[in-house]
Amino acid sequence: MRRGVVRPAALRAIAALSTRLATAEPAVPHDAAAAITEPTAVDRLQADVSRHMLALLDRVDRFFGDERIEDDVGGSQVRAGLGLRWDRAEGVSLVTRFRGRLDLPKTEKRLQLILDNLTETGDPLERSPLADTLDASQPDAGLRYIARESRRTRLSADVGARLSETPQTFGRLRFRYRLPLGVWELRLTETAYWYTSDGFGASTELRWSRDWSNGWSFRSISRLEWEESRDGVTPVQVFEWLRAQPESGRGHRLSLAAEWPETPRGGKSSYSASYGFRRTLGRPWLLLEVAPGVAFREARDFEPDPRIELVFEAIFGAL
Repeated sequence: MRRGVVRPAALRAIAALSTRLATAEPAVPHDAAAAITEPTAVDRLQADVSRHMLALLDRVDRFFGDERIEDDVGGSQVRAGLGLRWDRAEGVSLVTRFRGRLDLPKTEKRLQLILDNLTETGDPLERSPLADTLDASQPDAGLRYIARESRRTRLSADVGARLSETPQTFGRLRFRYRLPLGVWELRLTETAYWYTSDGFGASTELRWSRDWSNGWSFRSISRLEWEESRDGVTPVQVFEWLRAQPESGRGHRLSLAAEWPETPRGGKSSYSASYGFRRTLGRPWLLLEVAPGVAFREARDFEPDPRIELVFEAIFGAL
């Protein structure tokens, strides 16, 4: 080969080498790659703290029987409650509560039977309490399909019927997203439903929770409710301080709540403060709750209305 002359074969080899060098990924030392993929001690500590905090918040909510949290907790459970409620404006009433979540066998916990009923009747001394309760009862019974469930998300769909003097069928779709943010937990819940007689409705809830100190937890609940049969929307704001001590079977709850119905037209707003003491009665599945409080309703010119509620509750299934 004469000097200064480059043959075509050499040109092709140079071009191939240039292309290979341009597309090749830079080499990463083995130690550096391991540092990128493997969690550090700080990451593991943060994950452990988050799991501990979420487990503690779930334990507190479950001890107090928060119905929205119960929809997120797995396992079959039935809660039945019976008690008395006194309000200066409304007098004495009988309160019955029933909530059931039963996993169907051989469905990998995807299907549940559900039954919800909350009934408050008039003075139990005037008539037969059982007859009044049966007359006022409007239980929701149905089937729940859990389409997706993970540590952060849950999507479920319900179909069923409301059993009353004028029965109606219903459908409900619920989505929950849960995110730990440092010492806080954010829980966003969106629910849409339809009843054949009552029509459509929806609820959006934003819940912030955190472990406080000395066993106390703090919770802020902001909820926006809409019903086709009512004008406007109903914002609700609740602040709660809770302390559950399952080892001693006792719990305390302080609540401040406000509700503004039919916004923006301006319905009758309501404000309340309450304290709840809850304890087990010899068995972890048998509980008593005493909850005094006071309400300030615009419908009564914000005159303070003291009230107190005494409820016995029995839990069957997962505690």
